[in-house]
Amino acid sequence: MEITKLKKTIKPFLPSFIIKIYGNLGQKYALWKESKMIAKAPLLHEIAINRIKSKKGPINVVFFALMKSVWKYDYLYKLLQADPRFNAVVLVCPVVNYGKENMLRNLKQCYEDFTQRGYNVLKSYDENTHSYLNVRTQLNPDIIFYTNPYKGLIDNRYYIDKYPDILTCYVSYFFNLNKSLDFVDTFLQNTCWHNYLETQFHKERLKFIRNEGINSIVTGYPGIDKYIDINYVPSDVWKIKDRKVKRIIWAPHHTIDDYCMIQFGTFLSFYDCILEIAIKYSASIQIAFKPHPLLINRLYLKWGKDKTDAYYKKWEGLDNGMLCDGAYEDLFLTSDAIMHDSGSFLLEYLITGKPALHLDNGIPYENQYNDLAVEALGHYYHASMESEIEEFIKQIIKGEDPKEQKRKEFVKTKLLPPNGKFASQNIVDDLVKSLELKDL
Repeated sequence: MEITKLKKTIKPFLPSFIIKIYGNLGQKYALWKESKMIAKAPLLHEIAINRIKSKKGPINVVFFALMKSVWKYDYLYKLLQADPRFNAVVLVCPVVNYGKENMLRNLKQCYEDFTQRGYNVLKSYDENTHSYLNVRTQLNPDIIFYTNPYKGLIDNRYYIDKYPDILTCYVSYFFNLNKSLDFVDTFLQNTCWHNYLETQFHKERLKFIRNEGINSIVTGYPGIDKYIDINYVPSDVWKIKDRKVKRIIWAPHHTIDDYCMIQFGTFLSFYDCILEIAIKYSASIQIAFKPHPLLINRLYLKWGKDKTDAYYKKWEGLDNGMLCDGAYEDLFLTSDAIMHDSGSFLLEYLITGKPALHLDNGIPYENQYNDLAVEALGHYYHASMESEIEEFIKQIIKGEDPKEQKRKEFVKTKLLPPNGKFASQNIVDDLVKSLELKDL
């Protein structure tokens, strides 16, 4: 009998306390093993640095991209691509936690998006041969940039534990606002070479994770580089081009189930009324429905595919509404306001200087958000019922924004990158300094 079948046969007859004991022992062993790898990581990085310093030719940098909507490396990729000291390539990696159909759809969307941007982009998975790209032999990376820290999301063959001898870097896929250290104490963040952080506040928190933040460097958040670039001209992605019609984003989070680690979501409370508000004020506003990319998967499980697809299509077909997925920077920059419960956007949208409404679910902010996020929420408008959402809409139509000046002061003093540079330029400067590269 195969071992896996034997385990399934024996397990039902074992007392629950024995199963629990062995489960705890397995977890403790896994944590012990991780601690050994975390302690060893700096030594392996030093060996890799010396190898790169002796290398002739450009440094190979590979970005492991997962979802186009959480890609924060646009400016960094372009800076490295234009620098003869580096050879940059984007590898679209499989997202495996929602099944193969979702994996293939995401690979296709991601690859097409990066191709349109003019990136040097490759797929990690070949649908015709059902084979995976071998990063070591086919790309020979000196540096790998990760876009997400969680094991089990990316295919295991591309997780950081497979590349301990390569310099690995990480930038958060969102402007971190979580109170729990679980979101910053992952194995990847503890073992990567350089963990690039949004602010000094974020660095101070990392003193309490397993490696005490020894690999953390404050560069600012690359996801906002486009917002602070005075030379950037965004594309008008809105359905109605008349600027008299106010442009409002609704961005619901995906946490609609009780078992989620965090509980930001309010979608199930407001999905009907916001659609009705869009119709009611159709002469004065248009609403862009910008759901978290995982919301559709959650709704498939909760509502079923037919109901979920029908709801999304309502927004696509609305005269003054639109469904948005993928990159959202231009959407933000050409909007007039946002309504959301999204963790990713709480700090990020404030950089645009535009008014923001937080959709509240009744859970005290201090239970889920860190101190910086709680302070930011003081510069938000708030709604926990339909009438308050409608009041915010009326305010935007009138062009009123009493919180504007204090909100902008908060952004200036708390959220912008250091050194008066783009965050991406700070990262390039750090790479050049750390690897002792010659000046151009």
